[in-house]
Amino acid sequence: MKLFSIFVLFLYVRESLGLCPSLCSCKGNRSSDGVSVDPQPGELLKLKCGGSPVQITELKEIDLSKLRTVVVSLNLSGNAISTLSRELLLPNLQKLDLSKNQISLIESDAFYNMTSLQRLDLSHNQISNIYKEIFKGLVNLERLILSQNHISVLNMGTFDYLIGLKQVDITDNPLICDCELLWVGDWSRNTSVKLVGNPKCAFPENMVNKTVRKLKIFLDLSACGSVLPSNTLIVKPSHDQVVFEGDTLVLNCNAPFASVMAKYELKWVHPMLEICDVNVTNTEMQEEGLAETTVYFSNITNHHTGNWTCMYSDQNHIRHNYTVQVLVLSNQTKYCPTNYTIDNKGLYSWPQLLLNHTASIPCQNGYGLAYRSCSANATWGPANTTECSYISNITKLLQQFALLNVSLVQYSALNATERLAMLIQEKTYPLTEILDPDDVMFIAKAIRNYMQYISEERDLGSTLLDVISSAMNISTSVMTQAETKYGACTDMLRAAEEISAFTSNVQGHKINLAVERFPVAEGFSGVTCVWYSVARGDPPRLHCSTTNRTVAHRSALTRASGALIHASVQIPQSLLYSTTEYGTLLHTKPHDLVIAMYEDASLLPLLPAMDDGPLPGYRSKDYYGRSTKREDINMEITSPVIGFQLSELFYVSVY
Repeated sequence: MKLFSIFVLFLYVRESLGLCPSLCSCKGNRSSDGVSVDPQPGELLKLKCGGSPVQITELKEIDLSKLRTVVVSLNLSGNAISTLSRELLLPNLQKLDLSKNQISLIESDAFYNMTSLQRLDLSHNQISNIYKEIFKGLVNLERLILSQNHISVLNMGTFDYLIGLKQVDITDNPLICDCELLWVGDWSRNTSVKLVGNPKCAFPENMVNKTVRKLKIFLDLSACGSVLPSNTLIVKPSHDQVVFEGDTLVLNCNAPFASVMAKYELKWVHPMLEICDVNVTNTEMQEEGLAETTVYFSNITNHHTGNWTCMYSDQNHIRHNYTVQVLVLSNQTKYCPTNYTIDNKGLYSWPQLLLNHTASIPCQNGYGLAYRSCSANATWGPANTTECSYISNITKLLQQFALLNVSLVQYSALNATERLAMLIQEKTYPLTEILDPDDVMFIAKAIRNYMQYISEERDLGSTLLDVISSAMNISTSVMTQAETKYGACTDMLRAAEEISAFTSNVQGHKINLAVERFPVAEGFSGVTCVWYSVARGDPPRLHCSTTNRTVAHRSALTRASGALIHASVQIPQSLLYSTTEYGTLLHTKPHDLVIAMYEDASLLPLLPAMDDGPLPGYRSKDYYGRSTKREDINMEITSPVIGFQLSELFYVSVY
């Protein structure tokens, strides 16, 4: 029985020793200094590899694949390694000693997946280039040793990935102390990372042995404007202050770029500073390389209200300023009362607000903010909800139609237009839900959006006219608001005329409108168009013919068929020709003739007076130049619309 126990123990020790690579010695993590304890299977290990008498030149000489998850300390010091590459895949490694090697190159992924690393020693090597990406992923690194290398330059942000860093040693490096190294001292102060050994400058000659931490004291910072942060003045508190009368307040401002090598001025500015009962102190902290000014309010009053500006300037005209607004509340302070607003972006409750201030509250829909200002006369301005999403589902849908980039989706502009037409034609949502002028605006924008594909898709023009015809069924009040705010009705009117260039005359006949276009040829003698129904209750039709046959045709049309004529318009020959003093007819510039008939005045709403406002209405006169102001007219347009307009550019339009 005793012999069996001895045999098992022998095998166990042999197996433990076999875990250690050939060039390494292994200790259990329980080992203390000077005391070696044989490692147990699965125990965390400390490894010392290479060194005297056999030096390692490449990391791949040691095979740690079987120990990948159990190595917590790896000592590779005293070897001849020149390049660090992605060879050490040790996720639980906490200490890595690479000192006293010949390392001159560190690849960007050399420390890949070493997220547990806490101490990294790279001292006594030949490293000259350190950059940010080397340390990516070392979020738990607390101590970094880079002493006794060839580092002369450290770029701003080199240690940004080392969020857990507590100490860094860059001593005994040939550091060039110029403007590019200024950031190190500020970074050390702002992050509380200790610069071990108080590193000193090596170059230029006048900076030798000057400490890096106090570099601002010795440099002429007027030449360092390009590397100083844009917001260089540090003001505390940095936000506007609202205080009660009788309170105390301290405003502190320091300029970390102020140099004792150059003259400068740092001061607080306020209109009442000379007569205000405040205490202002100015100090130079050479140890930190900055200047500071402080204003102390022992008993703040209404006289202290206003903008307090910290201003810095030097002999080279470098200027910076930072303003803090101080508002002192008293019994005489005026406010805008609590209030609420409702619009197509939702219901918003506005709190009591001081004069000349702007309130911001989260959007009811979306991730933006809604804004509203309180004016100097204690009245609220209009709510600004442009960052917010619409609350109406139909408005959201119409907005998507207007913004849709057809080139990025799998269906065509024709498919999108057909869906839009179905939406407006009560086949998806009841028409009564289109109650917002923004809905009409989005319909007009969607039409313009899809018109850019009209030459590529054969039936697109006809479907777009279906959309315009359906939009004419929207209530008059909504159409009027859409025209007043956005000119949406005029836009659809113009769109119908432009679309006619890409459709046949048959395709231009819709339920609420008809539009035809044809070129004016040589020998034009005028034309008459009739908007009629074959029988009462039938949809209207548009028919155009030459002038010399129109009267007879219209009379025959009425007698023979009992057709109901809603409207007619005659375009004489003289419209398109000019007569000389000798009676000769001269042809005008080439153009098309566009005839458009509309069932009602939906696209021509009567607008309220807006001429005197800052944003005049899109159309305060009709196409005859007559006023459409409500106070100037006393009628409603209920019959088919017949109008006339001559375009100087390309065509004649008749309504």
